[in-house]
Amino acid sequence: MNNNDAQRFQILSLSGGGYRGLYTAKVIDMLEQRSGKPLAASFDLIAGTSIGGILGLALASGVTGEQLVKLLEKNGSKIFPSFSFKPFQFMEKLVWKCSGHKFSYSHGLMGAKYQSEPLKETIFEVVGDKTINDLSTRVLITSANWTKGLGQFFKTQHNPEYDQDGLRKLVDVAMATSAAPVYFPNYEFNNQIYVDGGLVGNAPGLYACHEAEINIPSAIEKEIHLLSIGTLSSISRADQSLTPNKGLWQWGPKLIDLMMACQEGITNNMLQQKLGNDRYIHIDEEITVDQSRNIDLDKVTEASTKTLLGMASISGQKHLANHKLREMLDHCAAAPEFFNQKC
Repeated sequence: MNNNDAQRFQILSLSGGGYRGLYTAKVIDMLEQRSGKPLAASFDLIAGTSIGGILGLALASGVTGEQLVKLLEKNGSKIFPSFSFKPFQFMEKLVWKCSGHKFSYSHGLMGAKYQSEPLKETIFEVVGDKTINDLSTRVLITSANWTKGLGQFFKTQHNPEYDQDGLRKLVDVAMATSAAPVYFPNYEFNNQIYVDGGLVGNAPGLYACHEAEINIPSAIEKEIHLLSIGTLSSISRADQSLTPNKGLWQWGPKLIDLMMACQEGITNNMLQQKLGNDRYIHIDEEITVDQSRNIDLDKVTEASTKTLLGMASISGQKHLANHKLREMLDHCAAAPEFFNQKC
């Protein structure tokens, strides 16, 4: 253990990215194999968005990385099923050719691309009926509250003033952070409508730093160290052979991908400047053009699974050689103090 271990406050930040979260889960599995203990035991706060929020809640519930890898491999095709015939979906699959350019009327233009039930069933499979009060690790999970028109953070009650989220079910929080526009319907519970946390912060590390520095009493005087794990989605570049005059029809889900990639890139740069290389580690990979054809937020195939797992193995092998990461894994997070457990 590091001699200054008691003066460290460690944050784990998990990005959004749909099925690409399989990469994240495999990296987590490799880190746990190296440390010999659950990853949550090494971190004082876990922040997550979308699939990262789901994984973060699962880790804080005592689920292992190995279990999460198996869960995503088993249920990925149920959450993101391949095209099956429905009248309006058939219309959406029609292809128009105009002036030599090809335009696709994609899923999601007239309704969400996928149903929510398989995702909810998958989440329930790992967290059951647990609430935020049942967690033993602090969490911060992002979402967009459309009813309020504001970003929202679901948190454990690690501040005396927090008394709103304790009895919220983890299933509801996980669904609220992962209701990605176009891909899934908005999620409603407690008479409020929520949309994917990627609209607020696809990489929530900066928010987590702010939370630790301002709102967690035991962390205020400590030195923050942060590990961020991405989903191979931090780069989204234009195909310049395509028309530059894009409407909603041509943009489709790519608009969301670009927004998430921009957020993640800016967050990564700011955290590097804020914490420096000694206190900030970002695990992610820039994929090749050929690899990008195999993976996407909702692409579940044998090739995508192999690519995601393969890239995770590369990342794990590379970063585990970093003694700073090994110090992070050796950290033992102190038992957190929670307030207002009856609320």
